[in-house]
Amino acid sequence: NCLFYASKNEIVYLDFSSNAGGTVKLYNCTIAGPSDQAGKPAMSTKYGTITIKNCALFAYDGTIPINNVASASTITVSYSATSYATLAGTGNVTSLTYTSQFESVSSGTLDYRAKSGGGILDVGTDLSADSPAITTDIVGTSRPQNSTFDIGCWELVVAGGGSFPMGARSHRYPSIGRH
Repeated sequence: NCLFYASKNEIVYLDFSSNAGGTVKLYNCTIAGPSDQAGKPAMSTKYGTITIKNCALFAYDGTIPINNVASASTITVSYSATSYATLAGTGNVTSLTYTSQFESVSSGTLDYRAKSGGGILDVGTDLSADSPAITTDIVGTSRPQNSTFDIGCWELVVAGGGSFPMGARSHRYPSIGRH
C-alpha cells in the first residue's frame, strides 16, 4: 500500500547493481505520473527480483509501464493495471484510460483515489494470506470493500471518508459511492 507519483525521470527506479540478489515486493501500490512527466515509464528496474501484485502502473501518456534496463531483472506482474496496451502476467488489465481511474490527475489537484466506475475496481487478487498480508488500504480502510480487492493503494470507500497526508499538506477525502 503505497503511492508513488511524479519524478524527473521514471517514477520508481530500482537498481540492484551492487546486490544482484535483491528482491522487492510491491503490493497494492499506485505508481502514477502527472501530465508534465509524459514519455517517462512508471518504473525502471535493473537487476534483482521484483514481484508486483494489485498495482496501478500509469505513466501519464500510456508509455510502457516498466522499463527492464538491459533485461537484467526478473519481474513478475499479476492482477495489475496500466494504460499501456500490453502487460504480461496473470489477471492484468490493460488499455485503461489514465484519467478515468483516479479522482483527479490534473496538476495542482492530484487525487489518486480510485474513481467510481474505473477499471481498477474489484479486479485485484486477495492478498490477505500473502507475506506481508494486505488487509487494509493506505488509509486503513478494510480490503476488500466488495468481494474482490481493488487495484492500487486505495480501496474505493463504500461509506465514510478519510484523510491522507502528502508532505506538509493533508487532504480530506469525502465519501464517494460504489459503482
